[in-house]
Amino acid sequence: MKTAATAFEEAAKRADGLLATAWLQDLIPRYRQAGMLEDAARVEQTIRNRADEAQAQMKRVEVPIDIPKGNSKSGLTTSRVIRSKRRRTVSQGRS
Repeated sequence: MKTAATAFEEAAKRADGLLATAWLQDLIPRYRQAGMLEDAARVEQTIRNRADEAQAQMKRVEVPIDIPKGNSKSGLTTSRVIRSKRRRTVSQGRS
C-alpha cells in the first residue's frame, strides 16, 4: 500500500495542479483506512498548497438558455422543475 501511494505522491509532484489534486485526493481515505494519519495529513496539506494552481486551470463555462414565454407546456415544465429542485433543497436543510 505504501509503495503504491508513494508512487502517486511522486507522480503528483510532476503533474499540473488539477491532475495532482485529483490523484492525491484518492489517497486520503486509503491512508486513513490503513491508520496512516500522518500521511493523510501530509497529503491534505499538499492539496491545499496546490489548490490555487488547480483552480487557475479551471475554465468557466456559461450557456445562455432562452425559455419562450408563449409556450405553456414549456412554462409548466420549467415551473415543475424549479419547484422540484426547491423541494429537494429545502428537505436537505437548505433554503
